[in-house]
Amino acid sequence: MPLLLIVKGRPGGDIATKEVPTYPAGPVYAVQKTAYMNQRVWNMYLREVLKPELDCPSVLLTDNLKYHLSKKSYKIMQDELYSGAFLQPLSANTTSVQQPLDVGVMGPFKQMCHTEWIKEGKVVTATAKRLVMIKRAIKVWDGMKEDTAASDLTLLETSLEDFGEAARQGMDMDEAPVNPIMDKFVNVLGPEGIRSLTNFTVSEIESLWSIVDDALNAAWLEGRGRKSTTSPKNRLFMTLTVMKQFCSWDKHAADFSFKAPTFEKMIMRTVSKIEPVLSNKFIVCPSMATLTETGCRFTNYPYALYAVDVKFQPSLRPTGRFSEQKHYFSGKHHLYGYKIETAVSPDGRCVAMSDAHPGSVHDLTIMRTRRDVHKANLTKTPREAALSDHGELSTAFPTYWPCLVDMDYIRIAHEVRGIHPKRRPANGALDANDHECNRRVSSDRVVVENFFGRVCSLWRISSTTFTWGEKIYLSLQKTTFALTNFHLLLLPMLAEDENYYAMVLARYQRMASEKKRKRAETQHRYRLRKSNCVFCK
Repeated sequence: MPLLLIVKGRPGGDIATKEVPTYPAGPVYAVQKTAYMNQRVWNMYLREVLKPELDCPSVLLTDNLKYHLSKKSYKIMQDELYSGAFLQPLSANTTSVQQPLDVGVMGPFKQMCHTEWIKEGKVVTATAKRLVMIKRAIKVWDGMKEDTAASDLTLLETSLEDFGEAARQGMDMDEAPVNPIMDKFVNVLGPEGIRSLTNFTVSEIESLWSIVDDALNAAWLEGRGRKSTTSPKNRLFMTLTVMKQFCSWDKHAADFSFKAPTFEKMIMRTVSKIEPVLSNKFIVCPSMATLTETGCRFTNYPYALYAVDVKFQPSLRPTGRFSEQKHYFSGKHHLYGYKIETAVSPDGRCVAMSDAHPGSVHDLTIMRTRRDVHKANLTKTPREAALSDHGELSTAFPTYWPCLVDMDYIRIAHEVRGIHPKRRPANGALDANDHECNRRVSSDRVVVENFFGRVCSLWRISSTTFTWGEKIYLSLQKTTFALTNFHLLLLPMLAEDENYYAMVLARYQRMASEKKRKRAETQHRYRLRKSNCVFCK
């Protein structure tokens, strides 16, 4: 059989597109991020390596790697291979005894590869090293003797004779639950309890899992060494719970019977793995052609691509000098916090978002730092150039679609095609047409408040005072925004979302007023003490 050689690199990158075509013919080549087996590579092995070699009913013996025993693997074996070849895993914890390739073939193969490596000269570049390694593997594999396979069969028969009974007993034993933490909560709380705990039903969590399983499995199940006792799906379940409930690390750790430092590290690593996957999957800017085909466009400004606004979230007062602290103080909200600029499409989904900025940074400044991003998103494609666009600022920006903004962005029209409400002139007043124009802009821009309301209602970590530090803030918010887009696919936008965001802003205002009141009382008590102090007179 030919070799399957897995090269470390990014699938679709330079190694896959430029180097692999130049490799020697014969083996099947796969490019994988960690040069390890995953579901994509295993499917390639079944289809491109094993399938051409089967001409009779066969049984494929594998170890208990997750990808070997996945539903996809069984489906390929049954539907695509000769006569529905059968996939049989080895008994748990008996791989070293029952798997002959490890002893009979891979042992001599590795030894011969090492001998060839000693004979080779020094190679400097990474490209040359990969090519030399591949040629070495091919040379050694072609030089393997047939009696090696015979010894494999002898070893397999001996293993069956000596350990067959133990293997059968192991297969009859009940396996431990794969996801004991999640299963326990499902049994205790029921389906509706899981929804209130994570915002999703069990089936919806399974849908999420199908999106992020490769990333999480690669982080915890691939490679050698001791494996974590907490399954990747349990980690996803606990991460959703943490972002939904948002309490202290000690409280969350106690709920799941972990120590707080260990639990914090586990959750943040999980977020770091799923955030890029979810963001790339759900936070995608659509084209105007796509919006037109789906019939999802703004009512009053159908030629606008999306609406833009900034979401503010309060945080604890930063430590350090006052000159460093005040950078995070928002004069508009009278609170310390962070800002994230968000673009929302007519169907209410987040299609782009900025990095986190300190609370004192003006909304217009944030948009100017992302001017190139907005221009790239709003640029008309050759296909879209034929679409009708005689709207506002179409003469000044003929190659761009507009975005809808509020009055805080009133000077952005010099740089980006931004449509905003009209401001009342000094010592003047707006006429009826201006008021109607402002109403139409606000009516279409309401999708931003609706999206913020859905985010705040689903994820407490995105609405209440953030207490976990600036370094992890952005990754958590990107994750919640992407998950909110996923939730919108299940439950479209509602009018209650806008009302909820209004309540959140009112709560922020109450927090600011309460802080002002307490500060005024403190100052008043200080003045009274000073006026009554004998030594101060």
